[in-house]
Amino acid sequence: MARSLIKSGILDLRIGRPVAGGAMIARHEGRIVLVDGGIPGERVRARVSRAQRDVIFASVTEVLEPDGDRRQVGGDQSCGGHAYAHIAYD
Repeated sequence: MARSLIKSGILDLRIGRPVAGGAMIARHEGRIVLVDGGIPGERVRARVSRAQRDVIFASVTEVLEPDGDRRQVGGDQSCGGHAYAHIAYD
């Protein structure tokens, strides 16, 4: 199953709660998906980067139903400390 997910690459997900390291939890077919770039409650489309036996890792590529706290992010996001840059500070 993990290999087929990586090949298809895209999942539609509902984002759940945050976890350590800046990712958010979602579920796909009963498996946990750790998603970078989401906000709890959002519906997103995410690209799978890798999958292990019990966990899928993915990043948001499109926000289908944004949260009111989502904000545009500019500049270089490759440095540390930007895990929640897409969420309004308030």
